[in-house]
Amino acid sequence: MLETQTFLIAVGGVRLKWWASLPFFALAAPSLAQAKRAKGCVFAETFSDGHEVFSITGWSSGMAMKRYARSWPHRLAAKSSPYLTVRDRFHHFQTTTRPTPQEAIARWREAA
Repeated sequence: MLETQTFLIAVGGVRLKWWASLPFFALAAPSLAQAKRAKGCVFAETFSDGHEVFSITGWSSGMAMKRYARSWPHRLAAKSSPYLTVRDRFHHFQTTTRPTPQEAIARWREAA
C-alpha cells in the first residue's frame, strides 16, 4: 500500500504601502530564491492578486519551514515587513496535493 505524503503549506499575503514596492521586492527576491534551495522545500512561488502579493510554499515538515523562516535573508525580510506593508498575514494548512494559487488564496481569505 502506498503512503500518501502530507505537505505543510504556507500562504503569505501582503498589501504594500504605496511607496514600498522597490524595497519589498529587493528583500522578497532573495527570500524566494532561498526558499527554493531550502532543505525540505517542495515548491515555492509568488504571485499577485489585485493589490496583494502572495507567496506559497510547500514543506516536507514544520521543522523545515521554521528553519527557513528563521534564517537569512528571509529573517531580514520578515523584520522589515511592518515598515513596508499595510497588511502582512500568513496561513498554514496541510494537504496531500499542491494547491493552485486560487485555492491557496481562498484558504488564506477564509482563515482571516
